Amino acid sequence: HLANAIGVVQGGLIATLADAAMAVAAVEVLDDDDFKTTSVTTSDMHARLLGAVPVKGTEVLRAVAEVVRHGRTLVWTECEVFADDRLVARFSSTGVKVPFKARSYAETVTTRDGGHR
Repeated sequence: HLANAIGVVQGGLIATLADAAMAVAAVEVLDDDDFKTTSVTTSDMHARLLGAVPVKGTEVLRAVAEVVRHGRTLVWTECEVFADDRLVARFSSTGVKVPFKARSYAETVTTRDGGHR
């Protein structure tokens, strides 16, 4: 399900993995009070794919992300993606701190069966 027509992991899937890892790293700069009212959303992302990742023979895709710098509004992150132990991609991203009401969001999330929780 993860392969493109030539049997390698589609680059967009690798980018999604990196974006998710950088998002987790980015929100770690928020203190406990900010975490209740603020989130970080990706405003741009640069990708450098270093080699094909064949689906057959690859056991684990792993993304390692860190915050490079952060300020009042922006968070800069970098990420490396590994196929097993081989570096296959590098990413950098800028995140923007945005208002977010965690409690309101949690109360309006739609469940898979169409209900609300």
